[in-house]
Amino acid sequence: MDVMMRGAVQLQAFDTATLLARCVGPWSGPAMDLLLVLYGNGALVAYFILLGDFLPAIVTDLVQMSVISPPQLSAQDLRTRCILSTLIVVVPLSIPRKLSALRYASPIALISILYFSTTVLTNAPELILAHLGQPEYGEIQWFNVVGGYLSFLAVTDQNILRNYGTSGAVTLCRILLSFTILVGIPTNLLPTVRSFKGFIENLTGAAKTPPMEAPLLPTESTTNGAGDTATTSSEVFRLLLTAFCLAAEVVVAIAVPNVADVMGFLGASVGTILMMVLPLTVLVKARPKDYSTARVWLTGLLLLTSSLTAFTALVVM
Repeated sequence: MDVMMRGAVQLQAFDTATLLARCVGPWSGPAMDLLLVLYGNGALVAYFILLGDFLPAIVTDLVQMSVISPPQLSAQDLRTRCILSTLIVVVPLSIPRKLSALRYASPIALISILYFSTTVLTNAPELILAHLGQPEYGEIQWFNVVGGYLSFLAVTDQNILRNYGTSGAVTLCRILLSFTILVGIPTNLLPTVRSFKGFIENLTGAAKTPPMEAPLLPTESTTNGAGDTATTSSEVFRLLLTAFCLAAEVVVAIAVPNVADVMGFLGASVGTILMMVLPLTVLVKARPKDYSTARVWLTGLLLLTSSLTAFTALVVM
């Protein structure tokens, strides 16, 4: 972060795309859009996978509480239908160009995280005492304490709520987190589609307005007269890209049941480029004036080593 900020000041760049363009050239604009498309879609796939975990678990909880009758479906069919059913909420929320109305739902995310954390913490002492010394749970190591896996140790599931069984508190956790994800999908889909649209327009030469000159809000010149036809065609194109992204994300989420696989691949590939390779590029090109030669070499070596380690992990996966 320090390298990126110092590079931005030194090169007079006010956003990441401009900073990258001044370091490696104008071709970096479409490249950045492509990275954001991959990262955004990967994150949204992870959201759908989590919903594929939470929603069937909610159904199972309600069955065990005798609230509903058991569905006559296999576990995979139930998961698939739950993921597909989320589109009833996600699709309408993904249609508007602006999602300002969703700001009223944002406190639910904070409430769900606080409630989830409280549930884990209040159950931890009893679970630690119950599992301590049992061979199948393993022994407490320093990384258990740091990572927060004391409740279930070696048998901690990648979706930790699976470890808690059925209870009203855990079911409420799943409901709150599911609602948060349902709101988060269209919120993250909008910038992803915008990057996708920019990438395609740059490749086809259809981009007419440079990103730094494009208005963020509608203006009179863009909503009246001849601009209406262009706006309508642009909106149709955006909606088609939105439908394509949602379809691809749902298909991948149904085929890949483990969220850890998606997050691991995403972090080791696109995440590494965004967090390590980009700062390394800025460091080499801009070389912040306040950095001594030793600090430049040390920072560059650290970023390069971290990048190679992450890419090696990607190959091992």
